[in-house]
Amino acid sequence: MKARRWLLLVGLLLVVAVVALVLRQPFASVRTPASGQGPTAALAAPQTAPAPTPAPAETATATATAKSILAALVAHDGETLAKYVAPPGVRLSPSAFVDPETDRILSPDAIRNLWTDRRVMVWGAAEASGDPISMTAAAYIDHFALDQDYGNAEIRVNDGRPKGTTNSNIAAIYPGATSVEFFKQGRHEQDWSALRLVLTNSAAGWRLVGIVHESWSP
Repeated sequence: MKARRWLLLVGLLLVVAVVALVLRQPFASVRTPASGQGPTAALAAPQTAPAPTPAPAETATATATAKSILAALVAHDGETLAKYVAPPGVRLSPSAFVDPETDRILSPDAIRNLWTDRRVMVWGAAEASGDPISMTAAAYIDHFALDQDYGNAEIRVNDGRPKGTTNSNIAAIYPGATSVEFFKQGRHEQDWSALRLVLTNSAAGWRLVGIVHESWSP
C-alpha cells in the first residue's frame, strides 16, 4: 500500500513538472527580446520596409552606366545619350523633390537634339525664389546637371541620407529603380551639390529615367 502511494506521488510530481515547463515557454520569448531591443521593440511590427540593397554586380554595372551617361552629357553627345533613354523619356528635376506635375520629360528624339534645340521652355520653379526656370534644354543641362565637375565626385548608390532642406522622393516616384549619385562637397558644410542619375534595369540593359539635381538652398 505504501509503495502504491509512493508511485502515485512520483507520477503526480512528474505531471506538475511537465505542465510547468509547457506554461513557461510563451513567457520566456517575451521576456527575452533580441539583442539591442527593449520589450516593446521585440513585439512591434516594423513600420516601413527596408530599402532594397542592390547586388554587388548590379551596383557595379549601374555605376558604370551612370559614368557613361555623365561622359555623354559632358561631351554634349546627344546621339549616345539618347541610346540610354527609352520611351516615354527621361524626367529632369531641378531639385531633390521630383514633381511629376511640373518636371519636364524629354523623349529619346528630344535628347538626341538637346544641344541644337533653341526653344526656350519652362523646367519647373527655382527652389529658392519660386521663379519659373525658363531656358533652352542645353542651358538647363549646364545649370542643373553640369554645374560641377562630377567626373571626380564621390559616387553613392541608393543613398537615402537627407542632405538639404528638401526631402528626396526618388524612391517613391521611381520604385525599384537604382539612383547613382555624384556628390561634390565644397569648402564649407553648405557648399555642396549632387547629381543623381536614376536608372531602371531591363532586358535591354540599364535605361535612364530621371536626372535629379540638388544643392544647398536656404
